[in-house]
Amino acid sequence: MKSVSKICLTGLSSLLVIAPAALAQVNPPTDVSNLALSAPTDSTALIGKITTILKWIQYGLFLVAAFLVILAAYDYLMSRGDAEGIKKAQGTLLYAVIAIVVGLLAGGLPSIVSKILGVGV
Repeated sequence: MKSVSKICLTGLSSLLVIAPAALAQVNPPTDVSNLALSAPTDSTALIGKITTILKWIQYGLFLVAAFLVILAAYDYLMSRGDAEGIKKAQGTLLYAVIAIVVGLLAGGLPSIVSKILGVGV
């Protein structure tokens, strides 16, 4: 039971350290009034709503990726050379890379959609 509490404490403290660093790169969207439930009246408003939602998804995915990298490092260190543990750590690291790629795509999607619709963001 003592090791479980150490793992939980280490994970929480790691999140407290990594989360500000992950969000320090770009300012997260603070205007939540743009997410009102009213229907957009024109294509610019629609693109604005999509952009705001995708920015939140992007920040969430980057936080998940940071957590997964820490978890993969922990799994790798605790495997002590065991092939099964190393394989688990590599799988977790793969999920972290996938989260980063999807987050980057979520950031670029509004500009792609706006170019297709011919509307500025």
